[in-house]
Amino acid sequence: MARAYGLVARLQQRNGKAESANRVHRLALQLHPSAEGYNALAELSAARGDYGKAVSWWDESLKRDASQVRVHRRIAQAAFEATDYRRVIDHLQRVLEMQPRMDRAKRRDTFNLLG
Repeated sequence: MARAYGLVARLQQRNGKAESANRVHRLALQLHPSAEGYNALAELSAARGDYGKAVSWWDESLKRDASQVRVHRRIAQAAFEATDYRRVIDHLQRVLEMQPRMDRAKRRDTFNLLG
C-alpha cells in the first residue's frame, strides 16, 4: 500500500500538484517509513525553498540508510542555501570519505567547496 501511495504521489508531483504529493508521501510514510519516502519529501521541501525542512527529511532518510552519497550531497547543498556551513562541511567530508575513488575533477571541486 505504501508503494502505491508513493506512485500516486510521484504522479501528482509530475502533474504540478506538489502539496497533494506532499500529503500522499506522508501517508505512505505512516504505513512504511522508508529512505525513499523521506527523500521525496525532502525534494519537495527544497523545491519550495524550505531548506531547513528538507534537511530534516534527509536526516530521517539517512537514519534508514546512511550510505546514500547523493543525500549527503543534497544536504550539503540545502545547508549551504540555509547558511548552515558547519553542516555543509560535515556532509561534504562524508561524501569524500564514502567515495575514495571519486573522479579527480569532482574531488577537487568538493575540496574547493570545503575551502
